[in-house]
Amino acid sequence: MNETSEYRKAFEEIEGRFPTEKRLRIPLSEVDVIDLRLGDVIYFDGMIFTGREKVLHRLIDEGVVPIDIKNTCNVMMTSAPSVKEVSPGTYEVRAAMPTTNYRFIRWLPALFNKHGIRALISKGGLQKDAYQLFERFKAINVMMVTPAITASYAKRIRALRHTFWAEEFRTTDALYVWEVQGLGPFIVEADTSGRSLFKDVVNPMINEGVKRAYEGLPKLTQSRVGEFKAYELDGGLYR
Repeated sequence: MNETSEYRKAFEEIEGRFPTEKRLRIPLSEVDVIDLRLGDVIYFDGMIFTGREKVLHRLIDEGVVPIDIKNTCNVMMTSAPSVKEVSPGTYEVRAAMPTTNYRFIRWLPALFNKHGIRALISKGGLQKDAYQLFERFKAINVMMVTPAITASYAKRIRALRHTFWAEEFRTTDALYVWEVQGLGPFIVEADTSGRSLFKDVVNPMINEGVKRAYEGLPKLTQSRVGEFKAYELDGGLYR
């Protein structure tokens, strides 16, 4: 089956069913996420934690783990939240916006295996080969609906339970543990079968249109622009 028919099949599968809408209680188990599928809409209740490169380096490379992630807050938002220290040691979250997860792939196996992460909250997709990790460890990747509602996400934070390394990493890069209620909506971007909205639907759909637009142009033009690799071309035409 070629790439075009594969993505159409994946798209029709999503289009042909009503996506579920679920509220998930954290900490999550495999049972909580195993039946979720691409396009499902979910909300979280419980505790999540946030962090970026510095937090992941401290947790995984240095092995400094200040909280039992697996049994308390095994949902991670890769985020640099807008946080203000309103008084010494007291922080207020103004906006909660996840960032892209592709920068954090090298830490994902340990997050899944050692810390029992069942869901990542991001704003986009990952490299193609990374999706096998979601199948292997039975986890999901979810993305925010639109950056315009980050303030709305912040309103779903009921309490800031823990703050770690804020003085060392600054407030944007610290590890925060938030208690949330109805945090969402988020869309399931990758499910536990390793399928992905970006990898299996969106990117192939875009690539098909781009290839049509560039068909017939000289190979040099296409190679310089960098959209395609040389082996995909034949005398300036697609095979």
